[in-house]
Amino acid sequence: LGFEGDQAIHLFSVSKSNDAIGISQWVIVKHEGSDAGEGSWKCSSQNKEGPMCDHIVAAKKFMKGSSDAEGPRKETEGVDITFTKSFTYYPTSTKQFSWQSSRAVSYLPILPPRWCMLPFEVEFYPQPPPLIQLSDQASCPCLDGGRAFFNPHCPTIICECQVYTLTQAFSIQIQLQPCPRCPQEQCRYIGPEPRDIGLFNFNNSTLFTHELLKEYISAFSSSETPFEPWVHTITRRYEEMHPNIPFVGGGLFWSVWFAYVRLIQFEGDKSCPSCGDLPENIIWDGVSIAFGWKHVNDELEPPTVIQDNAPECSSQPLPHQEWLPDRKMRKKLHEWLADGGLKPNKGGESEDLALNMEACLEHTRILQLELYPWLHTLSPYLRDMFSHRLGHGALQSEKGWSPRKEYLVLFLILSAEESTMQTMTRSSLKNLETFLLSPTWENLQGLLGVPALYTVLELEHGREGNYASDTLGVANWMLKRGKEVMDSLLALNHEPLPGTLTQNIVTSTVQKNSSEIHSWEKTGCCYGLPQI
Repeated sequence: LGFEGDQAIHLFSVSKSNDAIGISQWVIVKHEGSDAGEGSWKCSSQNKEGPMCDHIVAAKKFMKGSSDAEGPRKETEGVDITFTKSFTYYPTSTKQFSWQSSRAVSYLPILPPRWCMLPFEVEFYPQPPPLIQLSDQASCPCLDGGRAFFNPHCPTIICECQVYTLTQAFSIQIQLQPCPRCPQEQCRYIGPEPRDIGLFNFNNSTLFTHELLKEYISAFSSSETPFEPWVHTITRRYEEMHPNIPFVGGGLFWSVWFAYVRLIQFEGDKSCPSCGDLPENIIWDGVSIAFGWKHVNDELEPPTVIQDNAPECSSQPLPHQEWLPDRKMRKKLHEWLADGGLKPNKGGESEDLALNMEACLEHTRILQLELYPWLHTLSPYLRDMFSHRLGHGALQSEKGWSPRKEYLVLFLILSAEESTMQTMTRSSLKNLETFLLSPTWENLQGLLGVPALYTVLELEHGREGNYASDTLGVANWMLKRGKEVMDSLLALNHEPLPGTLTQNIVTSTVQKNSSEIHSWEKTGCCYGLPQI
């Protein structure tokens, strides 16, 4: 990754021949300047400077040939470019970030690994016999952010490239065409898009099979394998093959994999073991511990910033959206449950025992004279369920008041200071209505979005094989109450919020003048809803 127009420090490790083995035969060439090669060069061998040093000449040629879409490098006489390594350090910057490193010659959408594809997903491309050649989809990721495409009327050249597979690398022929859009001194080429034969073209000289890149996806998603250990494992695997073409370094593979994975079409293919394919609600969790200064620029804003052209939608509040409308009695019920119900607090002293007995009698009085009659006015089923599961029906001879946790959680939610819409959405109400019409195990799965009610019904089905009449009555009361609140909310707010059109997965060729860098890639955060 680099910053356009910034000064950088490049360190090159250079040897004079292929036979150089000892560390004493390697020197460090230091360059301070731009990525184009402008600036000062200095060789650690006797502090040489200028064009007379063979090491500096080799490093300059290596740097000029390190463009993303360059052709294969040529060896320099007397100096082995193959053994030239580089390390680049970029100082802190607040300028616009350059995204050239995340753009490869390949650009068409790529299939995810087969183990994480849904059965009905459509394949973008078949699997033809392996053959690399220029086609109408061949392109060059130009320096200006666009793409130049193959012109059959212009001349082409044949060069060698290396294809990296799961077990070894091969040297093959590749057809290229000079890019008419990029500056000639950059020596950039239009290269084939070999997606149809299962290859990923990174820079016309380095190609990778999809199987190799998917192998790292599997390793990362199953065991969180970092880049360097995985590259080291593949390197050892390559050492067993003859002829031995070594695997790429961790830095290059890092760039290749991110350029590859950004083309994989993961949109819209979510699956849940409980909810099935394409669940309606998905919760994403992530942790951000730092944000580098190099990413900060004038265009960076948090998603909560209100834009000048943000839509304005008037809305009216609706009072009494809770499950239990009476605030005073709702609070009394919640406190009664939170204080332990009919189970007095244990104490060793006689005074504490007397206080506990008094508290138990007070709770019994509240239950019998206030809570039971009030719940009966809302729904007889609500009163019966509370009496059987949390009232006197929850008393046991040895344990005292010991209600089931599932029923306790349900009534704590019903007595909470929250809107009914916090518990049930419109789709949940529809699923509840379907379940009440036919209370089967299959229809019960539609209530996974209401976990408090779902766990109660699941408990009864598992223990008794059916559902209690008072539980079904409470579910029917919740359906009516939820619909009542939703209808009232919709009646007060006639104008709906403007929605966003779901973008279809792009399977066609990318437009020549369209930007390939999405806005969310600049911050790493994607927000699917419009700003309000």
